[in-house]
Amino acid sequence: MTLEIPLAAHIVFVLALMSAMVVLLVWERIPPALTAAVVITLLVCWFSIFPLPNTGGANRLDAAALLAGFGNPSLIAVLALLVLGQAMAQSGALDVLHGEAMTRRMPSPWITVGAALFATALASAFLNNTPIVVMFIPIFETLARRLKRSPSRLLIPLSYTAILGGTTTLIGSSTNLLVSSALTSLGEQPLSFFSMTPLALVMAAVGMVYVLFILPALLPSRADLAGRLTEDRPPFLSEIKVEEGSLLDGERPVGRALPKLDGANLRLVHRQGRTLLPPFDGIALEPDDLLIVDAPSETLSEVLAGSAVDELEGGSRAGHGEAAHSLAEIMIAPASRMLDRTVAMADLVERSGFVVLGIQRRARLLRGRLADIRLQVGDILLVIASHPALEDLQRNPDVIVLTAQRRDLPRRQGVGLAWGVFASTILIAATGAVPIVAAALLGATAMVMLGYLNLRQAARAIDRNIVMIVASAIALGTALEATGGAALIAGALLGLLSGAPPQIILGALYLLIALATNLLSNNATALIFTPIAVNLAYSIGLDPHLAAITVLLAANCSFLTPIGYQTNLLVVGPGHYRFRDFLRAGGPLTLLLAATFVLALPLLFDL
Repeated sequence: MTLEIPLAAHIVFVLALMSAMVVLLVWERIPPALTAAVVITLLVCWFSIFPLPNTGGANRLDAAALLAGFGNPSLIAVLALLVLGQAMAQSGALDVLHGEAMTRRMPSPWITVGAALFATALASAFLNNTPIVVMFIPIFETLARRLKRSPSRLLIPLSYTAILGGTTTLIGSSTNLLVSSALTSLGEQPLSFFSMTPLALVMAAVGMVYVLFILPALLPSRADLAGRLTEDRPPFLSEIKVEEGSLLDGERPVGRALPKLDGANLRLVHRQGRTLLPPFDGIALEPDDLLIVDAPSETLSEVLAGSAVDELEGGSRAGHGEAAHSLAEIMIAPASRMLDRTVAMADLVERSGFVVLGIQRRARLLRGRLADIRLQVGDILLVIASHPALEDLQRNPDVIVLTAQRRDLPRRQGVGLAWGVFASTILIAATGAVPIVAAALLGATAMVMLGYLNLRQAARAIDRNIVMIVASAIALGTALEATGGAALIAGALLGLLSGAPPQIILGALYLLIALATNLLSNNATALIFTPIAVNLAYSIGLDPHLAAITVLLAANCSFLTPIGYQTNLLVVGPGHYRFRDFLRAGGPLTLLLAATFVLALPLLFDL
C-alpha cells in the first residue's frame, strides 16, 4: 500500500530524521551503528509507504536507491585501504618510521619531534592515519621523557598532524573519497587524486606552524600513569574481593573513601547477591564482599599484585618460569581481537599472559563490574605480567604498551615487499590507470595473499561503525537531494549571506561544517553537506568542485573534541586529556585554518 503526500512533508521528515541522527550521535548513549541502522530503516519504510515519484511515475527513493550506500565504490575503497593500512602495521613496514625516529642522531630531541611530526604528516597523506598514530604514540612518550616534558604536551600535536596530512590527497582520509563519491552521485565529475592538494598544502603548512610552535604551550602538563598522582589524573576502575583476615576485612568506609586504601573511591559493594549503594557510612566490609572502586595505579598494585601473580603462575602461560613480574599500562589498539569483549571473555591470562588490575576509559568514570565492561579502542588497562610476557606484548598488534620501555623491533622478512605493494597501490591510484577502488582492492588482496594478515585479521580491520554510518549518511544525502531539502538549506544559507563575496560564503560554510564534524563523524558530515554545498555553488555560479573541496577540508577539521576523529580518541588516554583540552587546543587552530582558507581561495582559484 502506498500513499501520496506533499513534497513538503518529505522534506520535513528527512530534515527531522537528520536532526535526530545528529542528536543521537552526539548523545553517545546508543551505539553509532545502531543509530545508523534505525535511520536507514526509517528512510526505507517511509519512502516505501510514501513514494517520491519521478516524471515517469517510478519511486525515486525506493529501497535499492536508499541501500545503495552499502555497495558504494568509495566505501569499498575506504574499507580496502583500512585493510591495507592494517597489513602495513602488522608486516612491520611501519617500524621503519619508528627506527628512524628513535635511532637517527639528531642535534636535539625537539628536532626529532619535528622530524617525527613531518613523517606523520607525510605518511598520513597516503595511508590511513590511525596505524600511523598507533605507531608513534610510544615514540612520542619516549621523546617526552628525553625532553623531561609530559606526554600531554606532544600527543595532541601528533593527532592534529595526522589529520592535517590526511587532507592533502584523495586517499589521505576516508572523508576525501566519500566527498568525491557524493559529487559523482550529483552528476559531477569526481575529484582527482590531487584536486585538493594545493589548498590543502597551504592550510597544512599553516597548521603545522601552529602545532609546532604554539600548541605545546596551550596544553596542560600532566604526569603519565606511572608517574605521580595528581588531582587531574583519572583513576582506574577495578574490583577487589575482601578476603577473610585481609586489610579490608571489617573496614568501615567514610563516605566513599576507604581509609586504608590511599586515594581509593568506593562506588559499589556486591554482597551475597545484593548491591549496596552509597553512602556507605555505618557499613562494615565483610569477607567475600566484592568492591567496585576507582583508585590510582599505585594503590591497586599494592592491593592486587599478590593475587594477580598467583593467577599468572597458575595459568598455562606461566611457562616463563619464576620470572619477575612488572606493572604496566597498555592501550587497546584499533582492530584488536579484544574489542567488544569483556576482560573475562578475552581470557587474557591464557592467551596473553597478563592479569588486568583496572581499566581507564577516556578520562571518564566507568560503571559496573570490571568483568562486565566491554573493551573499546583507546581503553587503558593496568596490568601485571612477567617480563617475558611484557616483551611479547610489545610485539602484539592488539595492544600498545605505554609504560614499559619499547624496544626497537627487529625488521621482519618481507618488509620491502610490503612497501612495494603499498607504493604500487598509491602509484596506480594516483595515475588513474584504474579506479581508486580497484587499486585499493588490489593492494588489500595482495597483502592477504602474501600472508601479511589473514582473512580474520582483515575483517577486524573493517570498522562496522564506518560501514553503517557511511551507508546511512549516503541514504540521507540522497533523500536530501531528491526531496529538495539540500536546495532549501543552501537557499537559507545564501539568504543569510546575501551580497557577500564568494570566499566569505564558502568561509562561512567551512566554519559550519567544521563545527558539525566535531559533533558528528567526519564521514557523516561530509556526505550530508556535499549536496548542500553543491546546491549552494549552483546558486552563486561557482564550480561545484570547489564547493566539494570546501566540504572535504572542513569535514577533516576534527580538532575541537576527542570524539571528532579516531586519532583524537587514541591520544586521550596516554595524554590524560579532558574535553576542555581539545577546545583550548583546537579552537584557535580551527579559526586559523578558516582564515587561511578564505585568504588562499582567491589566490589559488578563479572566483
